[in-house]
Order: sequence, then C-alpha cells, then structure tokens
Amino acid sequence: MTSIFDHHGAPTTAKREGPEPQPTQAGGGKWDTISVDGEVLSAVPYYVGGIVARDLAVLTRKRLILAGMINDEMQARWTSRLLAGVTPLSLAVFDTNGDGREEIFVNAWRLDGLHSMMFDKAGGRYRILAENLPYFFSGTPGKKLFAQKLANGGKDLDPVVYEVNREEGDLKMNPAFTIEGKAPLGLYVMDVDGDGDMERAGVAPDGSLLIYSKKGKLLWRAEGLGAGTKKTKGAANGDGKSQLAASPRLVQLNDKDGRPLLAVGSSIFKSGIFLGIGQNETGYVTIIRAGAKSYSVEKMFVAYRAWIGDLVDMSGGPLGQTNLPGYITINSEEKTSVIYLPPGQEKGQESSVSSGEPSRSKKGPKGR
Repeated sequence: MTSIFDHHGAPTTAKREGPEPQPTQAGGGKWDTISVDGEVLSAVPYYVGGIVARDLAVLTRKRLILAGMINDEMQARWTSRLLAGVTPLSLAVFDTNGDGREEIFVNAWRLDGLHSMMFDKAGGRYRILAENLPYFFSGTPGKKLFAQKLANGGKDLDPVVYEVNREEGDLKMNPAFTIEGKAPLGLYVMDVDGDGDMERAGVAPDGSLLIYSKKGKLLWRAEGLGAGTKKTKGAANGDGKSQLAASPRLVQLNDKDGRPLLAVGSSIFKSGIFLGIGQNETGYVTIIRAGAKSYSVEKMFVAYRAWIGDLVDMSGGPLGQTNLPGYITINSEEKTSVIYLPPGQEKGQESSVSSGEPSRSKKGPKGR
C-alpha cells in the first residue's frame, strides 16, 4: 500500500471533512464500568505472564491501584500510596527486559522536575524498582517504550526522544530520534495509514493530532479536536498555573475491513475558557480516519459535564479487541471517576474499586 504521508515535502495541515457524526453518550451499548471514588488520572492493562488475562493498573491522585477479577468482580489486589509532594500524571507499561512480564511506569513530577517511578513484580509482590526518574514514559506495549526529558528549567520538552530497555537490571535510555518542532508529551507507535510502516504520533495541548516519521520529521497535523490536556492540580510554578499536563494516550484501532483508525481523547469548553475547570466541560473520545490532506470523524463518544481523563488501550493480550478503546470519565462535581471498558472485556458489570478494599457492586454516577 502506498503511504498517504509525504516523507520528503512540507508537513500537511489536514482539514476535517465529512458530516458531523451523532455522538453516543458515554457508557452506552452495555459497556462494562468500574467506578472509583476520587479522580482517576490514568488506567492501563498490564500483563504479568502466564495464561492469566491482563489486570488493570489504576492511577489516582494519591495511589497506584493494581486491580483484577476476583469472584467475578474487579477488586484491588495491591495498592501503593504515592510519596507526599509528588504529582502523578499518567501510566505506561512495557516489558523492558523481555521476561514476559510488563513493568508499570508512573509518570509524576515535583516542582523541581519529573519524578517518575517504575514498579516491578518480584517474589510474588510488587515493589518500586526505580524512582526519581527524570523522564516521562509513553509508548505502545509490545512495540516501543519512549522516554522524554524536560529542558530549559522545565519549561520545554527536550526534542530528543529515547527508547527504553533494561540490561542487567538497569534502565537504558538510547537516543532514538529528534522531534521536529515543539514535541507533544507522550508518543505512540502506530501504522496510521496501513502501509506497514510504523509512524510516531502524539497529541498537542490544543488537541492537535501530530504524526511523525521514525526519524521525528513532522508529516501531518490535524486540528480542531478540542483541548487535549487539563490543568495539573497541585502543581504550580509560583503563580498558580500548571507547568505540565499529560494528554490522553492515543489508541490504534481497526475498522471491520482492517483499515486503521485512531482514537483521540479531548474535551470542549462551552464557557470559552481554554483548559478551564467548570461545569460546562464535555469530554469526547473521537475516532478518526486519516487521509493524505484531510481526516474524517467516524465515531464520537461523549461524556457531558465530565472530562476524558485517559484512554484505556484494550488492543493487546488475551483480552485484545481492536475496534473499541476503553476510556475514563471524571465527573466535575462529584470527583467520581468511571472507567468504561468495551463490552465483554471484563465479566463484572458496574463494579467498583477502592484503595485496598474489596469491591462491591456499584453503578456509575447519574448523567453519564
């Protein structure tokens, strides 16, 4: 298949085309839901080896919760309270040493810079294997794990992106490519046009979708998808403003004919306050198809008066599904999060997870 991207010419600014799709309200179509008290920032399936299905790592503002199916309900298997003064951002998973078990990376920062952590399983229990890592981790399980550093005193991202692996227990950061222009926080490996060549993709704070070559050359840019990030509460640079906020991860999908689609998380503010926090937030998961000079919106999931906190990539492992992502909504008023998983991904419908306590059946908040 011929690539739709021009690897030699100037980057294309793609325009939206096609009719406006009718949004589907979040949680429709018998989606499995997990309710979590408090604000969930990120959730990601992780694989611990063997023949068991993937469990779910859940990051709140204070804890990392590792949950799994117990007695047909999603329950917390293990929790770790995060260090005081650390602001968590998001999760990433990857098998860095090839032992068949994915490590869990918690992206976090302090006012003096990134303060990320890596958790690994040893002797049947999880533990922090590395902390105070000055990197933001992102990537695609089974393909690549990337690391990015801050520059200019934390004001900008270093354009050099590192590929992460582990040798003799130590993390190795190998320079992989250099981003052209201002880099997004978080990069993912995906074949955006189905030609067999893996591009790198990310989302800018304004919601723009950015596609790069393997060498970091900007190939394509799609605008108009809404705000891609939200203010990081509790992280300030002296004037009350946020310095760093993570965009929802991108998820690669396929349509019924096997052609590539992308799921993008974003939000729209009717109040007109960019990245504001209020009751007029509307969160979207937008599924798009990329073209050479344009893109079309195939499907939209909407969560009224809620923020799309992150997307949950259910495409890999025994629970793999390539036509729908999971996603997280955060209710602005109640500060209650609901993780929506595609139908059939987990046995328990409408379960709940608390920090360290067994779950009880609980429906998601009204208005979802």
